[in-house]
Parts: sequence; structure tokens; C-alpha cells
Amino acid sequence: MLAARYDALLFDLDGVLYRGEEPVPGAPETMGALREAGAYVVFLTNNSSRTPEQVSAKLGAMGMHSVPAEVVTSATATADMLAARGGGTACTSGSRPPRRPLRRGRSPAGTRRRGSTR
Repeated sequence: MLAARYDALLFDLDGVLYRGEEPVPGAPETMGALREAGAYVVFLTNNSSRTPEQVSAKLGAMGMHSVPAEVVTSATATADMLAARGGGTACTSGSRPPRRPLRRGRSPAGTRRRGSTR
């Protein structure tokens, strides 16, 4: 199996494993076969409107087992990058979910609201 040649398999989500609220044909079966073969899977998305917990639940509802720790969103990638650089602050815009990984301890990074010093 080709997957055995790699330490990890990284999958983009929207348009690759699902489109909207529907799985791409064959995706659940393929993910199941990869899991059965012992592959280490990571799910990637640049959509930060959902938390890793929400993304994992969405995958599960489509027949693709996952755990939140396997999901990397743009927000969690930002938090991890800041942590790797020793912390810092980030200005976020948009919906609330991007702020959660930064605030909930995904990394030691912090966020700062306009007019706030913390």
C-alpha cells in the first residue's frame, strides 16, 4: 500500500473528503481502509469557522472517524506557530472560533482585543 511509505497522510477537507455536507464518493471507505492499515492521518483546513471538535464531529457524521487532535485548522496552525516562536500576540478578525485555540491554551500565545492590554 502506498500509504505505508509515509509517516503521515495529510488530507485537505472541503472538496477533497467532502463537499459541503456530503462526503466525496469513496472517501469514507478510503479513510476506513487507511485506518485499518494503521495509517497516521491528519485533516487540514484553511476554514477557521469551525473548531477541531466541530470538524471532527462533521467527519464522524459522514462516516470518517477522527479525533479533534487530528484536525489542523488555520487557527490552530497559527497558535502552534506562535508557540514555536516562544509566544506572542495575534490580532484576529472574523468569527469567534479562530480566537478559541489561542485563548484555550492550544499554545501559550495570547490574543489582544482592541483597547485591551491582555
